[in-house]
Amino acid sequence: MKDTPHRDLMFSVRQDMKDVCWRNGYSGTSQIEAHVIIDELPDAGGLFESPAQLDLTTTEEERMGLLDVFRKGGAEKAKRPQPRQFSLVIAGYGVEAKPKLPAGVAHLEDSTLIFGPMNAAPAKAQAAQGGLKNVLLKPGKAPRGVLEKRPIPGSPIVTYSTGQEGTTQLALGNGMDSYEAVLEGFRATDGPAQWTIVTDDHEIRWPAKLTLRADGDLNPGSWPYEFGLDGSAENLLYLQGPLTGPEQIPPPARLIAPGMEMVGQGDVKGTVNAVIWIELAYEHGGAKWKKRFYYIPIDSESVYLLRAQVTEAVSAKMFEAADLIATSFRPRR
Repeated sequence: MKDTPHRDLMFSVRQDMKDVCWRNGYSGTSQIEAHVIIDELPDAGGLFESPAQLDLTTTEEERMGLLDVFRKGGAEKAKRPQPRQFSLVIAGYGVEAKPKLPAGVAHLEDSTLIFGPMNAAPAKAQAAQGGLKNVLLKPGKAPRGVLEKRPIPGSPIVTYSTGQEGTTQLALGNGMDSYEAVLEGFRATDGPAQWTIVTDDHEIRWPAKLTLRADGDLNPGSWPYEFGLDGSAENLLYLQGPLTGPEQIPPPARLIAPGMEMVGQGDVKGTVNAVIWIELAYEHGGAKWKKRFYYIPIDSESVYLLRAQVTEAVSAKMFEAADLIATSFRPRR
C-alpha cells in the first residue's frame, strides 16, 4: 500500500534517526544554547499554606520571594510580523482563566496556580507603584453558578467564587479589588479536575511544578510560552511550531551540536500519531546536561517540536513532564 504524506514525513524522521545512530561522528550545525546560571529558587509551594499567606505584598521579603518564580530565560528576540493571533487560556476544575500577557503562572504541587508578572522587571515596577499584582487560583470541585466577588468575613482577602463550599475559587492579592490587572477573563465552565493550556491552535496538559512564562511571541525562531521547573531559567520545556515540510522541520542530525552524544531514542503515543523523540547528553559549565527533542505530528505535513533542556539531576522528572505534554498535545486547527 502506498504511504500517505504523513507516513512519508515520519518515515523520513525515523530514517534520519537511524543514520545518526550508526554514524561514527556528528556534523550537526546547531549551537548549544546559552545557559543562564541562577541561584537556587525558593520553594514556591510554601507561599500559600494558610489563608494569611495570601497577602504577598506586605513585606519586601515576600515580594522578592515571589519574583523568582516568574523569571523568563533566554535572550531578547527580534520583532517580525506575526503569522497568527496568539491566545492562551488556562482551563480546569470547572473554570477558565485568561491571563494578561506577558504573564507568569506558577503551578504548585497541590495544583494551586499563582498568576503574576512574567519576570523581575515588571514585578519591580508594580511594587514601586504601590504593590505587586497577583492572584491565586485554588482548585476544588467545579462551581455551579456565577462567580462573584466575595470578601472573607474578618479577613482582608477577597475572592471570586460561587460561595459553594469546596469549589474552585480565585483569591486576590493584597490591596487588589479586581482581577483585571492580571486576568482578561475568569468564568465558570465545564472541565475535568486537571489544568489544561488552550491556545489558538493547540491544547496540552500542564504538569505540576512547571512555571508557565508566556509573552505570545510568534516570531520565527522564538516561542510564545515556555515552562521552567519551579521557575528555573535553566531547566526548560518549550514548543516551536507549527513547522511544515523539510525546509522547516530539522532532521535529528541537525539537532546534534559538537560535543553532544545521542544516548536514546523512542516514541510515545500522540493524539494524531506516534511522537518520535531523541535524547542527547553533553557537558556545559562543568555539569552534565541532557536534551530531548519530540517530533509531535499535527497533520500530514506539519509537526511541533518540543524541546526539553535539563540538568542530568532533574532529567527524569522533566522528561516525565515532557512525555505528558507530548502525548496530550491536541491540534485545534
